[in-house]
Amino acid sequence: MQPSRLRLRLAGSFALAFLVGLGALNVALVLYLGRQSELRLQREARAIGSEVIDAVRRELDDRPGRPLASAAPAALREWPAGPEAIVVYSDAGAPIAQFGDTSLTRPDFLVTTLSATGAPPFAVAVLLPRAPVQGEMNALERWLAVSTPLVLLLSLIGGYHLARRSLAPIGALGAAIGRIAPDALHQRVPIVPPPDEIGRLGEQFNHLLERLQRAQAQNRQFLRRAAHQIRTPLTLVLGEADLSLERPRTVEEQWRTLTRVRLAAQQMKRRVDELLLLAHAEAGDCPPLDEAVELDGLVLECADLMRGRAQALRRHLELGRVYALTVRGSAALLREALLELIENACRHGSETVPIRISAYVDGDTTCLVVESGGPPPPLPTPEANGGREFDAHGLGLVIVRWIAGQHGGQLVHTHRAGVNSYAARLPAPMASDDRGLPPAASQPPSARDRPVVLSG
Repeated sequence: MQPSRLRLRLAGSFALAFLVGLGALNVALVLYLGRQSELRLQREARAIGSEVIDAVRRELDDRPGRPLASAAPAALREWPAGPEAIVVYSDAGAPIAQFGDTSLTRPDFLVTTLSATGAPPFAVAVLLPRAPVQGEMNALERWLAVSTPLVLLLSLIGGYHLARRSLAPIGALGAAIGRIAPDALHQRVPIVPPPDEIGRLGEQFNHLLERLQRAQAQNRQFLRRAAHQIRTPLTLVLGEADLSLERPRTVEEQWRTLTRVRLAAQQMKRRVDELLLLAHAEAGDCPPLDEAVELDGLVLECADLMRGRAQALRRHLELGRVYALTVRGSAALLREALLELIENACRHGSETVPIRISAYVDGDTTCLVVESGGPPPPLPTPEANGGREFDAHGLGLVIVRWIAGQHGGQLVHTHRAGVNSYAARLPAPMASDDRGLPPAASQPPSARDRPVVLSG
């Protein structure tokens, strides 16, 4: 089994930290023991010096009047043999007696001098060899030099096994993640309370699974919407193509067939554009809303664009109250919203009630309104994955609702006396526009307030 690089790095880090601590401890131990050995030698030398002074005093007391030069050698002749060397000095500093080899070099010996009190005054110098203590220190250093690599190796082995045990929750987390299939994003990684670093990692992964689950639901929802919206015009295209291939047709029949195919292709293109716009909406994209949009010109433009569509469906378009208004937003999105409202009215409206398009100010809001006849739409139904509402009239009103929300407004539907009214209520218009017109709210009704029929 190949060793884990992560465990090796952790074990190496443990061993390095242990080596630094052990090295500092070894240095402190050697310094401490060396200092204690030096103090022990000093205590031993002082004890020997005190015994020599007592021995010389006894010789002087046994024979009163005996000179120091005679008593000191007599006391040292009775001294037992040992590693130390002793020198007795007179008050003038001249050596008068010695014991042992006093010619040894001083760096190898510890020299301690004691002065005797009383009469006659004299001093005793004791020399103790450092060799035994130095041998002990050398043995200790050799032991530390041998034991430190051994301890380091053992710390590496132990650190590797401890790292394996410490990383076991990560392995369990990885196994739990590996058991989650792409089609089972509802599953979650178990978290053992109280949460630690591994638990918090698992919580973050669960949050990621939630986001992926929402994204998966949105993708499936998008695919269902795409299939639902494109199926009808695609079926029409295939049907017209099959009919054209079954038997020869005249040029006029082929022209009518191609016209129907072109209309179906335009419808598919529009549905694809709607789906892409809805995908941007569900992805949370924030379009730039920094344009000054003239709503009266936008109303005229959209009415002109939808005239052919209204005529094909036998609908009548007319202008209602259209004020000279300028709002801050996105011209492309507001154009799409108004086209969607008109398209919805053309598909679900009545032939007897004209489709009226208006743009006016109501209090502190700007209203883009499309009115058409017909029964109220059925209630929306929640979709299977995600619980979102699928508008009863398709994607159009969902897109309009999103566009109105992006502009800080909302889509409002009312039904009175057989007339459906969809109003995109936007924030108040700009105080003045680039054309130098006064605020729209203060304008009196103009000729545009009277209905103007655009198609019949």
